[in-house]
Parts: sequence; C-alpha cells; structure tokens
Amino acid sequence: MMAASRPLRTVATPLTFRRGYVRAVLLEREAEIAAIDAALDRDGSTLLLEGEAGIGKTALLHAAAERAAARGARVLAATAAAGERELPWGVVLQHLEREVRDVPLDGAGDEAPFATVHALYWAYLGVAVAAPLLVTVDDLQWADRPSLRLLAHLARRIGGTRITLVAALRSGDTPTDAGLCAEIAACAQRV
Repeated sequence: MMAASRPLRTVATPLTFRRGYVRAVLLEREAEIAAIDAALDRDGSTLLLEGEAGIGKTALLHAAAERAAARGARVLAATAAAGERELPWGVVLQHLEREVRDVPLDGAGDEAPFATVHALYWAYLGVAVAAPLLVTVDDLQWADRPSLRLLAHLARRIGGTRITLVAALRSGDTPTDAGLCAEIAACAQRV
C-alpha cells in the first residue's frame, strides 16, 4: 500500500493498437486519469485532451482505451495525420472499416449530405449496442473535414448514449477546420 505522503503514480500497461506497440507510462496525471474515469462512468460524454506537442496526450488516449477495455467497452481508435487532411472520411474509416460491413459514404467529401453524416452517427450507435463504446481520435487538429463534421454531429448528440468520445487536440497547430474543432470542444469537458 502506498504511503499517503507520496504522490500517486499512475502507470498504464503496454497496449497494442493498429499503428503498433506503444508503452505508455503516466506519472503525476491523476487529474487527467480521474477525468477519463469519470467520462467512462457516465453515459454519453465527450472529453478533449488539449496541450502542446509531447506532453502525453497520446499516452492518455491509450490509458483511456485500456481503462475502457477493462470495463468491458469496445474501443475504436483513430489517429489523424497532417498529410491526410484532404482525404475524406479518414478518421471515420479508421473507426468503422472493421466494424461495419458497408460504411455509408454516399456523397463523400466536404459537402456530404446530412443523411450520410447521420447514417454514420447511427453506425457508431450500432457498434455500441453490444457493449459501451469508447471512440478516440488522436491529433484531432489534423482530421479531415468530413470526419470532423461527423465527430461534431456525434458530440452534439452523445448524451444518453453508450458512447464516450475522447479526442486529443494539439494547441498551437492550425486545425483543418477551426470551426468544427470548436464545435467539438464546446460539447466536451476540456482537460
């Protein structure tokens, strides 16, 4: 048992994600871990991890995934990339391509009709039927516009669902669409 006078140190075990093996060690991140746990314990919540490059946002996303999986939740993880900003639906496809047989991407691109965005929202809800769902997005600032539209749509309607959305946003970078990132942030608890 840890002495009360020593600071709590949180350590996440090694995790394996689509993009490779990551060992996340989190020290003195109790407030952030508490916010993640609180978000995972609520129905339908959005959490935004904000900060400069290299401060551990990705490690916190991995810790969120580990904690969600330990609670029996499904985890859909995506990482946006600066070089893929113009590729429509990149983040959404990372989330859904293994979960949904026919991802409904009619009218692909920046001007996708509302019906497409809403159908994708229902696809995420469908994944959450069997178990609670954690949706993570790393480097939100680099996400493509159609994916940002869907994530903003999801964030606005997430209350009362079995979905938790946790995104990491690097401060100081110009986002693909500042307005859509601001819409997501407005729906989120910021950490």
